[in-house]
Amino acid sequence: MTDTNWAIIEQMIEKIMDDCMGENLYYGLKEKLNGKTLAIEFTNSEGSSFYFDGETSKIKLSIVNMESNHLLHEMFHAFQAYQETWSSYVNAGLNLEIEAHYAQYLYLKKLQEFPGSKWSSDYASNPRLISTMLLEQCLTPKGELALDYSEEELDGYLNFACNAFKEDLAYMQFKYDTSRKGLENFQNLKNLTKDCGL
Repeated sequence: MTDTNWAIIEQMIEKIMDDCMGENLYYGLKEKLNGKTLAIEFTNSEGSSFYFDGETSKIKLSIVNMESNHLLHEMFHAFQAYQETWSSYVNAGLNLEIEAHYAQYLYLKKLQEFPGSKWSSDYASNPRLISTMLLEQCLTPKGELALDYSEEELDGYLNFACNAFKEDLAYMQFKYDTSRKGLENFQNLKNLTKDCGL
C-alpha cells in the first residue's frame, strides 16, 4: 500500500473510532485477529467487499467511492466471520449482510453530514436500503427488540428484508439461514454496542 493509501485508511479508521460501535469494532476485530493481519486492497471497481475462505480474509476497498462507512461495513463482515465457521458464514450470508447493513446505517445516520446527503437520499429510494432503515421500527441501536415488538414480528420483518435484498442482483445468490431466529441475527451488533450510551 502506498503512503497516500495508508493516510486515507488512517483517516477513515479515526472517523470510525469516533463512534462507540466503530471503536469497539476496531478493537474487537484486533482481538479476534490475535496478531494475524487483515489484508486491505484498493480496487478500481464500483463497490467494496470482504473475502473470507475460512483461513484468510481480505477487505477490498473501492477507490471510486471510498468512504469510512464502506470500511466499517467490511470490517463488520470481518468481525462476523471470526465468530463463524466458513460453512456457517456462507450459509447465513444474507443474515450477516442484513446485520452489517443495519450497523452501517446506524453509523451513517449519526454523522453530522448525513441529513440532506446522497446517503439519506439512497435510504429513501433504494428498496434494500429502505428495508435496512425500517429495521429501526423493530430494533434498538443496541440490537435489542424495540418496545411492543416480538421476536416473531422481527422474523416476519426479516423475511420482508430478505426479499428486498434479493431484488438486488448483488445479493440474489446469498443464502438465508432460517434457523437463526429474531435477535440471533444481531448478536454482533449487540456485543459491539453493549457499553455504548446510545
